[in-house]
Amino acid sequence: MRIKLSWLFLLFCWIVNASMSDGHAQCLDSSGKNTQQVEHALIDNLESWILSQGQGNPNQSPAALSAEPHILAKEILDIIDDENNALIEERRQLSGGAVSYLIRKDKKRLAPVLFAKNDFVVKDMCPSCYNGPGTEDFIERARVIAAAVISKFCSKDPNSNCTTYITALLHDCTILITNFASINVKAMRKRGSGLKHFQKQAAVATTFLRKFTSLITDYIATEFHHYDFDAEALRAVENEYVSDKRGRPTLINRYAIDQKSGNKFISMHRPVEEKTLNSATRVRDGLPNFVEASFSIMDGNQTIKPLWKGLRHSSYPPIAINDETERHAIAIKNVRQLISKLVNDYKEAHQGECPQEIFLSTMMLLTPTNLDSLRGFESEERQVTESYTALRTFDHRPIEVAGCKAVIPKMTIMNVSVNKIQTTLVGKMTKTDDESKINARGVDKYRESVDTYLAQNLYEIKKSASGMPQLEEIAELHNTIYYLESEDTSGSSYRIGLYRLSITNLNEALTLSYKKLEVLSEKYLNDPSPRHSEAFNDLLLAIHDMEDKSNLFYQKIAEERASVFQKNGADIRKKRKILLSKYNESITFEKSRNPLLAERLEKQRDILQLYSDAMEIYNKKQHFSWHNKMAFQTNFLLANYLMGRTVDFFCKSAEDRTGRINNKIEEALIFKTLTGAFPSYDKPRDKRIIAHLAPKVHYGGVSRETNDANNPGARGLQIADDPDLKHAGSLGTIDDIMGKFAKRVYSPKKLY
Repeated sequence: MRIKLSWLFLLFCWIVNASMSDGHAQCLDSSGKNTQQVEHALIDNLESWILSQGQGNPNQSPAALSAEPHILAKEILDIIDDENNALIEERRQLSGGAVSYLIRKDKKRLAPVLFAKNDFVVKDMCPSCYNGPGTEDFIERARVIAAAVISKFCSKDPNSNCTTYITALLHDCTILITNFASINVKAMRKRGSGLKHFQKQAAVATTFLRKFTSLITDYIATEFHHYDFDAEALRAVENEYVSDKRGRPTLINRYAIDQKSGNKFISMHRPVEEKTLNSATRVRDGLPNFVEASFSIMDGNQTIKPLWKGLRHSSYPPIAINDETERHAIAIKNVRQLISKLVNDYKEAHQGECPQEIFLSTMMLLTPTNLDSLRGFESEERQVTESYTALRTFDHRPIEVAGCKAVIPKMTIMNVSVNKIQTTLVGKMTKTDDESKINARGVDKYRESVDTYLAQNLYEIKKSASGMPQLEEIAELHNTIYYLESEDTSGSSYRIGLYRLSITNLNEALTLSYKKLEVLSEKYLNDPSPRHSEAFNDLLLAIHDMEDKSNLFYQKIAEERASVFQKNGADIRKKRKILLSKYNESITFEKSRNPLLAERLEKQRDILQLYSDAMEIYNKKQHFSWHNKMAFQTNFLLANYLMGRTVDFFCKSAEDRTGRINNKIEEALIFKTLTGAFPSYDKPRDKRIIAHLAPKVHYGGVSRETNDANNPGARGLQIADDPDLKHAGSLGTIDDIMGKFAKRVYSPKKLY
């Protein structure tokens, strides 16, 4: 078998070699040894690595670690800054200058391909370091496939030659990729030729990996008598392995924007559960690709300050399940899982005390279209409806959760898509009506929470800083803006009051119905009988009818607000500009005199600016414009975080759209550290700075690494048309190819 393998790979080697322009590439001899110096360290000790991939003690209790992301990040970064620390299991110099570290806080108990939540993979990058696609991405793809096959098949019969064969196949594939598909960093850095170099090498790597998977499927079909075992079956084996066996480490990227400031930024994604489903596993309960994202800044004194954190995951329903009742029931169960985490986090931070309320602001990034009926289980219209229903099941009603008898989750839920579809001819197919039903309620809740927070916080500030005349001016301007936004236009206040009364009456019935719906969902999951399915679906139809009526009233409120904005918009913008200026004056004055007061005023100003810009975009419907496509979502998530609410955002898989919004948040936070304020969507200067930061954050942030952990080989975001990345040349196109790479290994489709 080994001889057949080497000769078949030699044939592929010869084909590739013949197509190469320099003619200097060399192949393997018949014994499997390469005749050329192989530089890549990943091929070392492959056999011992792959043979040990199932060993370890996964039941070992994890070491105690800090719950606060920035403190945890500091603990881990202190370890890598001490080169001799025994917890550093692996230190790897990557092509392009970055250094990768593997740290295990628990005792060393797993092979390199297996991870646990308390394992950490850290990338330390300088401003000029390269973190684009590398040869190691292609090789890692083969490693994971090989490990999945050995775990699924070879481990069942230790006496067979299965492990030996797969190991030999991996060894040859690794050497071929290293010799003929290596990524040259110097070539990648060239603006004109980088894309061509990557396309060529990625195509070669794909050819080798497709043959690699083809040989595996043939072997499994023949040796294990699974005669229908094909590429899709192998892909399912890999997905199962990634979800159930491989585990996921905490990922940390430390990167810098420039050399002068001495500041570094810490982008971290920590798995919420010990086992993290990958987003292709959508046939059972559990939130796939579920991580806590956080962002911190480290100054020249190695002091870390937290800037932001939030939760990101796939959409709530298990979309590959055909049974509609089961999908809804599991989506509800998944929301309860998230709420349980929030309650446990609160208890941990408050010595076991139960919260009375928890606040969750959710931004869905899905794109429902009129063509969704053609998309089958990937229908995003269906995902919007089912995710919204699952969230609303718990909204504003007391529930027993995580050992607490009565916790009330209070939610703000919106769906604002980030795809380009709405700005093209196809955009006419976008179901903006579906979004507006949900968003009318969401915007009303958003406005209410911002108004309440700013008013209460300003009241507390005035109490603690009495005698400060600027605060009186600020308070007066707040009141003026509030009245301008709420002006009674031809009886609008009276009508809004009636709409709210109708909403309140419907909410009473909805609360009882949602409580019953959760009970019925649990009954159905325990006993999926037609009786339980019918009861669940009948109640669900009644709930949807009440939700439509309730959201219709919210839409009427939004229409009243829109007419007021149309009349008073210019005055509101003028007063807000003055108000922000007053805040800036007060912050500057208090920075040396009373730093704590200055910090509180700065938060007020930031929330006001983020909210004002977001609502300006929303009221003008400019969130449909591709150039402002992500500003509303970014500002919504940042403002809600600053108000102390948990923020939660997702698309279908929590990969590309979710990753881009994650990066936009990091861009905005870096912008603020550089300029002192958040970027404004309508200022050309701010847009230019963001366009400069975007590629640096794209390569420095950890979102691409999370894509790779979720979908091995896909260390890229498929957002080729992003305007800010287009500014950086072919970066978006290269990433788009890399994002498709994982799936195309199993597919005859072209890579680009």
